[in-house]
This record gives sequence, structure tokens and C-alpha cells, in this order.
Amino acid sequence: MWMLWMGLAIAEPVRFIETRELVLEINHDDPNLEVLHATLSAAMSEKGIRKLARRNQDGSLVHEKVPKLTAEETLACLIVISHDKLGAEADLMVTVNGPAIPVTVWWNVQRELRVASGPAPKNLFPNGPSAEVLVADFGVGELREVDRPWEPQALGLLERALTLLSAEERAVINGLPYVRRRNPTEFVRARINNPGGGQLQATYNADRQGSRIEVYDDAFINSARFSGTPWAPRPASLGVLLHELGHAISWSSTPALVSRSEALVVSHQQ
Repeated sequence: MWMLWMGLAIAEPVRFIETRELVLEINHDDPNLEVLHATLSAAMSEKGIRKLARRNQDGSLVHEKVPKLTAEETLACLIVISHDKLGAEADLMVTVNGPAIPVTVWWNVQRELRVASGPAPKNLFPNGPSAEVLVADFGVGELREVDRPWEPQALGLLERALTLLSAEERAVINGLPYVRRRNPTEFVRARINNPGGGQLQATYNADRQGSRIEVYDDAFINSARFSGTPWAPRPASLGVLLHELGHAISWSSTPALVSRSEALVVSHQQ
């Protein structure tokens, strides 16, 4: 089965099935790469896309023809075109009868489609150090556990986020507690206007319970997206956690430090 963990409308021969994560399937018992290529060629013609180029890891561009694209690259291009957002960039994890492949697609204002893909990552969520190491090396406050433990992969995600901060930024949030729980409370959802139960990966909270960052199960599910580059992909939730750390920093920082934190967040959400 050909799958893309994404949820955007697209014309036949592609259809969507709704589950916890939306699954994209090709309406054929025997998936045919030629059908995908023909579908992409037709979609490009309809949208007025004049050129297709492959972006290499060194930044160079090579003009490409649709039949040279892999199935993963073709599906990712179809998703971006179907979203109908000229100027968009999408970093997608695409699965086609095998491991998920990171693919980045750009649709620029010159109506040129650019695509880049990398090898399947071995593990987007490597294990982290012990809680004691995080406290000693990064000044982490209490690591609280509500209805979920701080698993090794959760500790790894927190370590990667803190490593990306400067020493000055970490000093600002020294002693900040981090909470691991299954899902956000209804109070938290209401506060951030997320009453419908949509996906939340982490939140920064400052209320009667004190300041803290909460990390939820959704941070570790198979994500449709990644951050970083297709040659060195990171989990999309890393950008989310950096965003929440930015909130914590902004509450007690100088404008220059806040600006640096905001730039860091943006760089890991692209």
C-alpha cells in the first residue's frame, strides 16, 4: 500500500481514509508509478507549473523530468500542488511500502516545483541521557510525571531542544520544571483555544500551578512532517518544543535574547 501520513484533498486516482492519522492510498490493487507520474504531469499543467528541479544537498539545482521522480517524491509533489499554495514549502515524511522517506517540496512564485529527498532516518527519536544528567548539564528543574513517565525518547527530545539554546537562554529558564503527561488538561486546551481535542505536542504554562512546560504523547507519534533538511531530518515536535521554550524565555528576557530565540524557532520549523 502506498501511504502518506497527511490529510489534504487530491483528485483521483488518489483517495483519503480518515484514521487517527490520515492515510493516503492509491486506488489500485497494483500501484503503478506511471499512473502517479501521469497524475503529477497533469496537475502541473493545470496549475501552470513550468519547471521541475531537484535540489541537491550542496544547494545546487538540476532540472528534472517527472518520470525520474521516486514514488515518495511524486506523492509529496502532488500533496503540495493539491494544497494550492503558491510559494509553499512542505517537509513531509512519505511511506511507500517501506520506511518513511523525508521529502521537501518548494513551489516558488516563478511557478517552478523543486524537490529534495534524503534517506530514511534510522530514528527520529533517539534516547536521551538520564534525568540527573539533564539537571546537571542544562539546569533543568523538576521532571514531573503525571500519567506518563519520562521515557528515554522524551528525555532525548528535551535534550536536543535545550542543546540548541545558548548558554544565556538556558540561564534564563534555569530551574524550569518539565511535566510529562498523556494529554493536556481541558483547562489548558481552553486557555489556548484548542477545545476540539486537536493535536498538541507541548505547551508552556504559567498559572496558579507555576511556570512549566508540559510534553504530551502527540509529540512522539509518527508525524506527517519533519523539521530540518531531508538529509538531516528532525522530528517536527522538536520545533514545537523550541517554540514553547521561546515562550518561557520571553517572559523574563531582554528583547535581543527574545529575537534570537524567535529566529531559532523559525529555523527549526522550516
